[in-house]
Amino acid sequence: MCEYSTSTIPELTLQVKDYEQRNLLQEVRMPLTVSSSRFYIIGVNPYSNFAITVKLCKLNKEHEAFIFTETEFNELMHIIPDILNGKNNREEYDISNYFITILPFNKTLVKFTNKESGKYDIFQKLTLENLLRLRSFHIHLAEKYTDLRLSDTFNSILEDLVEVIHNNNVDNYYDTKMFTNFIETPPKYNNHLVYLELVNKFNYFVYTSIGSKLKACFNRYYN
Repeated sequence: MCEYSTSTIPELTLQVKDYEQRNLLQEVRMPLTVSSSRFYIIGVNPYSNFAITVKLCKLNKEHEAFIFTETEFNELMHIIPDILNGKNNREEYDISNYFITILPFNKTLVKFTNKESGKYDIFQKLTLENLLRLRSFHIHLAEKYTDLRLSDTFNSILEDLVEVIHNNNVDNYYDTKMFTNFIETPPKYNNHLVYLELVNKFNYFVYTSIGSKLKACFNRYYN
């Protein structure tokens, strides 16, 4: 019987969700400085429909990262040559949530400011040069993430799992071990290891995704 009740969802704290939302699936990071004090990080965000996401951050300060969508990051990469060469004499650029300012007292430094919070960080132009050198690397990874079709496959997994739950009167459908076993024994889906990473790294996300599918199932069969 496909029932749904919010009382069956384990009481995972908001801190767990907040922690997960600061992480990325299939994450890859590259240093932007010789000292590895700053990083470029790319991955996909399950909480944003598995959208490609890029972070620029200091070492051990990922919670303060500058976060870009794929479109925003491509816009940044497009203007970096202008910032480095100073051809158009502009001192400030506007990209979505950020102002990017060439500091007038030291034109080798560039200030990134979060419009909403007002928080800022100072990047050396050399760091942006190193970021620009990652353009081909970034394009390769972005194409790889797109080819994985993670959102479509995850939705298919949930649909199949809910059907099994419905047909077999399973009660403990919030046990994510069931999700793990379902995709692993034997592997039924392409790139199933990605979804093993997902359930281990984004447990709360998987819980709530199963819950949403179960609710839709309940409404479909019993309303």
